[in-house]
Amino acid sequence: SRSIMAFPFTVSPSSGNVFNTMHGGMFLTLTDILTSLHLIHALQPEMVGHVTMQLDTNFMKAAPVGHEVWAISKIDKLGKKVAFTSVDFVTDKSLEIAASAQEEAAKEGVVAATQSYEEFRTFLSAHADVLAQGTHSKSIVGKLSL
Repeated sequence: SRSIMAFPFTVSPSSGNVFNTMHGGMFLTLTDILTSLHLIHALQPEMVGHVTMQLDTNFMKAAPVGHEVWAISKIDKLGKKVAFTSVDFVTDKSLEIAASAQEEAAKEGVVAATQSYEEFRTFLSAHADVLAQGTHSKSIVGKLSL
């Protein structure tokens, strides 16, 4: 499954640092948790275990406490033994700007709907305020017995 999942949230004071912005470790933690949830969903109905092989985050801009953020998760590649996932953290306001830009493009007769995640990501890069991008490689360890 090469699906996209979006997770909106508000930056809480408990996730802040001394600069009153979301701590970088929270971006990393959310990359881990959200891509894991996404992978669990994609592998249903099987309950398949997975462990982290590599987890990275690139930081572009700060997310102030109280700020609305969307984490957009993607499964980049899903194999039998390894899954590659990624997350773009974007501002809520920039999604409104992106939606407005799509509407304007549609009015001008330009095809606004994106056909793939790559096109969506390119569109986000052009119109959205990307705060951070995370990547998460996971080793699929097999079916879990509960």
